[in-house]
Amino acid sequence: MDRLQLGSVTIDEATDLTALFRQQLKRGEPWGRRDDLANEDGLVRSLEQIKGTAFESFARDALFGLIRDGDPDVGNGAVATLGRVPIGITPGQVLGVIEANPPLVPPERSRALLNLIANKHPTDPRVIDRLKTAARDPDHGADVLEGLTVSDPIWVVANARTAVAGKASRAQIILAWLRDPAQRQAFVQALTAEPAGLRAEIAQAIRDVIQDRREQQRLTDLLH
Repeated sequence: MDRLQLGSVTIDEATDLTALFRQQLKRGEPWGRRDDLANEDGLVRSLEQIKGTAFESFARDALFGLIRDGDPDVGNGAVATLGRVPIGITPGQVLGVIEANPPLVPPERSRALLNLIANKHPTDPRVIDRLKTAARDPDHGADVLEGLTVSDPIWVVANARTAVAGKASRAQIILAWLRDPAQRQAFVQALTAEPAGLRAEIAQAIRDVIQDRREQQRLTDLLH
């Protein structure tokens, strides 16, 4: 029988990893250290040891189950852990949790999961479509703009005004993650009909993000 030593704990095929992980996220045991900033730190270390072993799939299932846990300390901790050690859980699987009906997680955790998969720069078309919907949210849409810009820059440029939603801070995120100078120019060109005050703020965002002075000038000139 395979065994793996994780700190003071020996795990084997009979070990209830879900219970162990839950205990760590809730109480910081059995893998916590005094200098840990959060309970998930100990779980992250253990998962790094588990990766590549016979126990990886069991650990994946345990962590995936805990992101739906009713205890906020456990569920939110599992989401934070997943962000640091994906351990083979795909954006598509996470999307299934987000879109479950009836809901499996509270709205705040659903947004955290969506932000997490956005920051993984997904390629799954279903996930990208969900990010497009999320980007339209006036309160939380900015959180997914990095991932959406990397995953589908053509959509972001074509829907520049929707993506910016009247906020220069959103434009700054997009400009920071558009890799192609031609796409940056097309993006700024699409914003030339915005109110003068917003254009001035976007011009400042350009100066903050774009290092090349000639490109800076070319883009800011479009907004005058």
